[in-house]
Amino acid sequence: MNQILNIEQLKKNLGNHKHDIGNVSDILPFTTSFRNENTIKNFNVVIGDFVRKICRVEFMPKKKNAEYDLFQNDPIITNIIDEIEFSPEHRVDLERLLRNFLYNDQANVKVFHPYIYNFLPESDKPIYKKYAQFIADVLVYGNEDIRPIFTNKESEDLLSDLILTNLELKEAKSTNVRLYQPAFETITKLYQEDVLFISKHKDFFLKYFSLLTHFYTFIYVCQLFVKFEEMFKADYTRMKPLYFALEWEPLNKRRKAADEIEGYKFIKNNYHKLFVHIHTLSQLSLNSLCNPYEGSPKEKLKFYNYQELDDIFSSSPPDLLNQFITDINNWIAIYSDLFSKRVVTKGEGHDLKNAIQLLFKCISEGVNEDAAKNYGKNIENLAGNVFLKARGSIGTVLNINHDMLMLLTAISVKDKRIPLKVLFEEYEKRGVAFDRISRKAIIELLDSYNLIDKKSDSGDAQYVKPIL
Repeated sequence: MNQILNIEQLKKNLGNHKHDIGNVSDILPFTTSFRNENTIKNFNVVIGDFVRKICRVEFMPKKKNAEYDLFQNDPIITNIIDEIEFSPEHRVDLERLLRNFLYNDQANVKVFHPYIYNFLPESDKPIYKKYAQFIADVLVYGNEDIRPIFTNKESEDLLSDLILTNLELKEAKSTNVRLYQPAFETITKLYQEDVLFISKHKDFFLKYFSLLTHFYTFIYVCQLFVKFEEMFKADYTRMKPLYFALEWEPLNKRRKAADEIEGYKFIKNNYHKLFVHIHTLSQLSLNSLCNPYEGSPKEKLKFYNYQELDDIFSSSPPDLLNQFITDINNWIAIYSDLFSKRVVTKGEGHDLKNAIQLLFKCISEGVNEDAAKNYGKNIENLAGNVFLKARGSIGTVLNINHDMLMLLTAISVKDKRIPLKVLFEEYEKRGVAFDRISRKAIIELLDSYNLIDKKSDSGDAQYVKPIL
C-alpha cells in the first residue's frame, strides 16, 4: 500500500539537523529565543495591534518634525477646532481642554471609547506583534459580531462625538489573513461570549477589556499544553481547571495552588515538552489522509492533535491504520539515525498510540534542550506580572488579583443571579479552580460588596447577584 506519512517531506523539514514544522500551520507564536525583557507587564502593548487586526485597519503614525509637535500643532485637535465656533481669545484654553481629554502624561491616547483602541501605539517588539496576530486568529477570527464594537463611533456626549468624528482609520492592505490555526474552539467561544457581554457595559468594558483578553490568551496557552500532555485522553470540549491563589491571601505548601499536579508547578516542570508536542504533532499531521494536498507547497496544512489523529485513523479501514503505523515506525528509525548523537534507538510501536508515544520520546531526545526550554518558558512572558506570582519558598503559583476576580465573577454571573455553587462551576469552566480556603475568602469578599443573596435563615441557599 502507498505510504501515508510524507517521510520525504519530513526529511526536508529536518535538513541541517534543525527542527522545522514546514508548511503545517502554526498554532502558537512562541520562539526558541527566550528574553526576559519580552515579559508583558501591560497588555496594552498588544491590544492596539490586536484591535486593528480585528477591524482590518492600519496604524497611522504621527508625523514628528520641526513643524509638528503633539502638544502644539496636533492635526486631530486642529481638525476638531475647525468644527467649533469660538472666540479667538479662547483658542488656547480650548486646545488645552482637548489635549487633556485626548492624551495622558505619556502623550498616549486615552481610551474613552472602544473606537479609541484602534489608536493605541504600535507594539515596539516583534514578539508583541506576533501575539496580537495570534490572539486575533485564535480568539476572534470569523466572528463579525466583535468588529463593530471597535468601529462604531456612536457617543453619548458632544465632545466625544466631535473627537471621534475627526479620527479616521486607514484600511489595511492585506485583510482577513490568518497566520495561526485555532486549536481550542471551546476557549474561543467562551472569549467571544464574554467580550460581547461586557461590551454592553461601556465603562466596565473600557476598564476590563484588556485584562479579559490577556486572561484568555494566557489560559488558552496553558490549557493547550495541558491537553497535549493528556495526549489521547484529552477532551477539547472543556478545560481542565488549574488551581489559582488569591493575590492577597497567605499560602503554604499544602494548598492546591502550590501542588505539583494541580497548579502552575505542573506546567513549569514540564513546559519544555511543549516544543516536543508541537513538532510531534506537526510531523504526524503531514499525512495524505488528514492533509490530501497537491497544490502550492506554501499553502498551510491543518495541524491535528493526538485525539483527532487517533479518531481519524482508528475509524479508518485496517489497511490504512496499519500502513500509518508502519510509516511512523519507519520514520522513527530514520529520525533516530538523523539525530543519533542524542536519540537512543527505540523499538517499533505495535499499535497507533504506542507508535506515536515512541515518536514523541525520540523527538524529546532529538530536540535541542535549551531551545525546548526557552520555547516553553514563553508562557511566563505571556503571563507577565498578572497571572503568575512568586511566593517565596513555595515557588511561582497561578495568581488572581482583585480586579481579575471581579471580572471573572462578572462574566460568570452575567445578568442573572446564580447559585453560589454555580459561580465556582463557571470559574472552572474558564479554567480557574479555587481550593476550600480561597473559596471561603471569595465568599466573604463578595458578601462585603453585598453581592451574596441569602434565601434562607440557614444560609444554605445562597445566590450571587450580577455585578453589572
